[in-house]
Amino acid sequence: MVVGRCSTVVSRWIPIVRREWPDVSRSSLNSILGAGWARPPGIEHRPVRSGDFERNRDVTTTVTCPRLLCNVRGRTIGIMNRRRIVVLALIVLCAHVAPSQSVNLTGDVRSGVPHFQIHYTGAKDDANGFATIHSITIRQSGKTIQTIRFSGEDVPRVRDFRKAVQLRDINCDGYKDLLIEHLTGVHGDSWYHLYLFNRNSGMFVAYPQFSQLAFKQVDCRTREITTYVNSGQAGCAYESALYRWVNDSLTPVRIESQEASGEQNDTFTRTIQMWSGTKREVRKLRVPADDCHR
Repeated sequence: MVVGRCSTVVSRWIPIVRREWPDVSRSSLNSILGAGWARPPGIEHRPVRSGDFERNRDVTTTVTCPRLLCNVRGRTIGIMNRRRIVVLALIVLCAHVAPSQSVNLTGDVRSGVPHFQIHYTGAKDDANGFATIHSITIRQSGKTIQTIRFSGEDVPRVRDFRKAVQLRDINCDGYKDLLIEHLTGVHGDSWYHLYLFNRNSGMFVAYPQFSQLAFKQVDCRTREITTYVNSGQAGCAYESALYRWVNDSLTPVRIESQEASGEQNDTFTRTIQMWSGTKREVRKLRVPADDCHR
């Protein structure tokens, strides 16, 4: 398997391209280079078998990319055509695939538990500065034990790709969990996918409810999660909440939200919900705009 930066791979093969295709002009090569193979996509190339390179055999090699599956088919004339097939595959890949990236993360969930190697891949969108995460592969002791794939609205879109995945104890059971940044709001609030570590299976299990909460911090002394969403209007529209872990489930303790009451935004309605066991108490207050942050 070939994995690496496209610019590195291409620079290695340019002399072969020039030697094997002497009729290719320098301007043509420059055009291909300008199409984007100086960008750093992650490359996974499944080499064809050596037996495929017998004289006059048709050969198909597959290059797998995050957003593209491209087949390069050619007719071999001799053993040197193996190089031609590889180069053609890389040219097609590097000229047409958006920049992609990958991160390797190593960590443990608790002392005495073997380390996890976490590898995640994605693509960077140069238009808005965000990157998407396509999949996460989790290995332990050299073996793949779990693969997490994202699709549709669940695909994480993050600004800092290298810090988007963490090992962190979120449910306060003494074992670190898998925390994956999912979305970032216009005011800097963040939402996360949470996969709780299951000590019995040794795998990470999705906790979907967490993805709906704008996670702020966790306090394992009280087993409480704080969330906060700034909805605009100079911070006067918001939701601030406190949840507590009870029997591996998040239960609400206090949720305070505030929104404009009138068209002029001169007054706001503050709603405070508080729980005691299963009993909920609700209070509503009218707040002048000047006091909206108190």
